[in-house]
Amino acid sequence: MRANHRLAQLWLDALTTELGASAGTIDTYTDDLNCYLVWLDENSLGHDEVSLEPIRDHIAAIDPRGYAGSTMARRITVARGLHKFLIAEDLGLRDPTSNLSSMRRSRKLPFVLSIAETEALLETAHRLEADPSVGLYRQAGYARRAALFETL
Repeated sequence: MRANHRLAQLWLDALTTELGASAGTIDTYTDDLNCYLVWLDENSLGHDEVSLEPIRDHIAAIDPRGYAGSTMARRITVARGLHKFLIAEDLGLRDPTSNLSSMRRSRKLPFVLSIAETEALLETAHRLEADPSVGLYRQAGYARRAALFETL
């Protein structure tokens, strides 16, 4: 299965030289790629012998380990990127990840101030706007902020 590792290194080299990927990106992708390559080796699979179901099984096996959703999505992206590269360079026969659905990132709810926090924010803005010791220019800035906060 040395061929899998050589081809993976070609992909990482292409990311570095052709796409200008940063060292941090390459380090992260290398870790994710090594996870995928270990799985290929453990299952005695070459990159052209992989199909959609085994890749889904691989992802399902990683899921209970408690990785963040972003890590799982990146691992899928790395496997997909490798196979797309191999197809583009005529080094692979087929892309087993082409029908693999991508993971959706969960969206967090926006941070919302409580009524008390909102009132405190407005009181502070109005107090600073009325304070002559800060200077006329700063007073105008605070008045602008107070108006913006009121509008929001």
